[in-house]
Amino acid sequence: MKRVVVVGGGVGGLAIAALLLRRGYDVIVVEKNNSIGGRASYLEIDGHGFDMGPTWYMMDDIYRKYFSVLGTLPRYYRRLKRLDPMFRIRIYGRAIDVSTRIENLEAEMEEIEPGSSEKLASIMRKSGDIYNIVARKLLYRRYTRPWDMLSLDILRIYRYMLPAQRMLDRLFKREETKILLGYDSLFLGTPPWELPALYLLLMTHTLFGNGVYYPQGGMRNIPGTLEEYIINRGGRIITGCEATKIDVSSGRARGVKSLCGYYEADIVVANADYAHVELDLLEERYRSYRGGYWLDRKLAPSAFIAYLGLERELREPHHIVVINSWREHFDEVFSNPTFPRNPSYYVHNPYPLNGSDKPGIMVLVPVSPGLRANWAEAFELVLRRLSKDLGERISPRIRLIFTPKSFETRYNAFMGTALGLRHTIDQTGYWRPSIKSRRVSNLYFVGQYVHPGVGVPMVLVSSQIVARAIEDDLQ
Repeated sequence: MKRVVVVGGGVGGLAIAALLLRRGYDVIVVEKNNSIGGRASYLEIDGHGFDMGPTWYMMDDIYRKYFSVLGTLPRYYRRLKRLDPMFRIRIYGRAIDVSTRIENLEAEMEEIEPGSSEKLASIMRKSGDIYNIVARKLLYRRYTRPWDMLSLDILRIYRYMLPAQRMLDRLFKREETKILLGYDSLFLGTPPWELPALYLLLMTHTLFGNGVYYPQGGMRNIPGTLEEYIINRGGRIITGCEATKIDVSSGRARGVKSLCGYYEADIVVANADYAHVELDLLEERYRSYRGGYWLDRKLAPSAFIAYLGLERELREPHHIVVINSWREHFDEVFSNPTFPRNPSYYVHNPYPLNGSDKPGIMVLVPVSPGLRANWAEAFELVLRRLSKDLGERISPRIRLIFTPKSFETRYNAFMGTALGLRHTIDQTGYWRPSIKSRRVSNLYFVGQYVHPGVGVPMVLVSSQIVARAIEDDLQ
């Protein structure tokens, strides 16, 4: 029986461990932190519960496909609640509830910009066709050579690789309309003038074609389900066990050294931060990417996050997006790194669906990776802005702040990036870091750095690509 050591117990590491266990491998997961889940961990402070990272449960078709491969149906599916409204967005003070009924959004858009609803209908038709092509033919593909990007299916959607902002500028006049359809670029980690329109169209279909859900008890249900599957199948998960080196000899990984022992391996899969694995766990001669490769990558933003325990429930929808500045915020993230003077931000308001005893919210402000700032001042600025935007005084009884340095410390994230790499044309498919090391024949990578990219559903897809690659390579 082949022994696999998985470095990192995030969703990607747990997902690949479960798949390989089902295929008959002996699997050990070593996780640095004292709890599993990685960025999808759950935080509890004095009865206030918080999803630490991912909070949007979308692309349910991808979850179902993954769990069908495992041959199991998670118990949390029985408690999966569809959200309506899906979210509330405040654009320069104007609040819009985006519901599951597309006609409601069309009415809001007509108020902002007459004639825009017809163009939205055109976008919706295109987005459904594109989603079907991508989900069925491109998403689960392994890209090992540049010409893998020249398939007929890719050529069919190539015209949508133009920047999202250019597409929005062609269709709409008012900035508010463009923000309403392109707001998620801020939280996908890529400016709309760099983000291919393809991603915007995929997100549009995801929202209105599939909907937004939330598993009662929180997003921790996903790593929790995977953990239960692994344990029941005889796999091992060792927490509080930081990997310190991948032991390589003659171009093959022989095992993983950690703070709690040495684990022999026939195969190693890294779910830890890709740059961290390359720069800190491998000797230089065994690194696939050398020199200034990582500094030359287009990194996605980091985040300033405030976890706030409240005295009473916030009377707002589950998801709230607040846009106070647009180009200015992007400039302060990517061009002139500083904490935003008039920040746009996201609020997660899951109580009581998350199962915690007391109400709490998470407030997330995208910031530049590696940013150093006066975080106490930043917190006070965000708290004042939050109270003003929501129209009620927010006085948290519990507060915990997470900064780019926190991402570096907790997740070994390169420069404290929250999302890894941006989704740009030159960081798509083959041009993302490889799922297999170029210098260590039995070392693989899973997670947000590799194809297809950022988000829990995409990480589940990457685990299936890697599992298939391991099987193919062994054969």
